[in-house]
Amino acid sequence: MAKKDTEQLLSNLEDISKAFVLIEPEDVQSLAQIHTKLCAISNEGYNEFIDNAAVHLAKIVEKIILNETADKQKDFEEISKTLSEMKILAKNGGKPENLDNGRLENPQSEICNTSAMLSTGLKSSICNSLSFFYIYTRFYAF
Repeated sequence: MAKKDTEQLLSNLEDISKAFVLIEPEDVQSLAQIHTKLCAISNEGYNEFIDNAAVHLAKIVEKIILNETADKQKDFEEISKTLSEMKILAKNGGKPENLDNGRLENPQSEICNTSAMLSTGLKSSICNSLSFFYIYTRFYAF
């Protein structure tokens, strides 16, 4: 990654992290904004690891928004942990060498298994459906 790309990615991840810390699981609009930002990161094409992690987080946020998760606290912890790992990846130029648990570079992990989804175009479908949901709730609901 170029230095400018890395700085922009780190800035975006920091913005998401700050927003994430301040929201409640019931704050659908803020979660939708975070989802949109994660989709934007995944569409930038930084590298396979960062793109896969962003898609993985977008899927978790989508489940929280749609209330399809049994344990929102666990999902929030997963999001926080993965955002931290993504920051490390960005600082390492996208290389996963200094990650403790290997979740982002292990091809068998749930995060990296999203690469098949990326190649089928489902990534944009997920992002588009949640963007519509956000617009609908923002302008038409209540």
